[in-house]
Amino acid sequence: QVADANVHETMSHLYGAHFAMEPVAVATGRYLPERHPVRRLLIPHLKFLMFNNDLGKARLVNPGGFVDQLLASSLAGSLELVKRAATAFNFTAGSFNSDIAARGMDKLPHYPYRDDGRLLWDAIGTYVTACLVKAYPNQAALDADVALQRWWSALTSEARIAGIPAHREVTELGFILQRVIFTGGPYHAAVNFPQYECMAFSPNQPLAAYAEPGDSLLRTLPPYRQAIEQLKIMEILTSYRHDALGQYAEEDRARLVAYERSRLTVFQTELAAAEQTIIARNKKRRCPYEYLQPSLVPNSTSV
Repeated sequence: QVADANVHETMSHLYGAHFAMEPVAVATGRYLPERHPVRRLLIPHLKFLMFNNDLGKARLVNPGGFVDQLLASSLAGSLELVKRAATAFNFTAGSFNSDIAARGMDKLPHYPYRDDGRLLWDAIGTYVTACLVKAYPNQAALDADVALQRWWSALTSEARIAGIPAHREVTELGFILQRVIFTGGPYHAAVNFPQYECMAFSPNQPLAAYAEPGDSLLRTLPPYRQAIEQLKIMEILTSYRHDALGQYAEEDRARLVAYERSRLTVFQTELAAAEQTIIARNKKRRCPYEYLQPSLVPNSTSV
């Protein structure tokens, strides 16, 4: 449990949901004009990412911060795990369906993250594809978009993100947007919000062990102060949702052109149907899995 908690916090959560998407946010702000179709689609799903990452570096991944004081390794050791996650990161191989298959979770008869996540993954893909087909009716239109070509190059050259599709076609562009939106929304929701149930009670999943295995359980578990700090940070990380997937603030809706707003309405309808499907599934599950109900999934990594 200690090992799993440390891998989760440094690799799956901190890097996979936060730091991995930061280069996309930088490239989007740097190379895509305000009214660019790709920027319009991505902005609601990158909101607060840079601010939260910066805040995390100042208050969580800093000497004396949460990672330094509560995780099993030293701060340097924890950051080494983050580096390993960055080295292993592959944009395509780590996408939803590929990740499920690589971990062998496609063979399980019961896996709520896979089953509910697929509803959201597919709905996001349908939404962005419909918008992009309208924006780029043919390959020539995509090739002529200088800003998009610079953005695409920045992801592979400046950001050096492994696994970015090399073929610059609408299908591949749709996949990139689908991956980014899913990461900021459903993926982050799935790795962040269950933390309270799993980790707030430190004996269930302690962030560090304080004695050798085989010693007294009480000596092995976090001392009182560390247990309280673990509870506090898990409550902070999981008690706030800025918005809900597909529900955009007025300024974000205003950025969309007519056909994008029309497709957003269809997207919202599909998410509402997914919500009802998940609610029905949860009534039959021994343990309800509510983390991917669209109404409980923020648009972005907003906490």
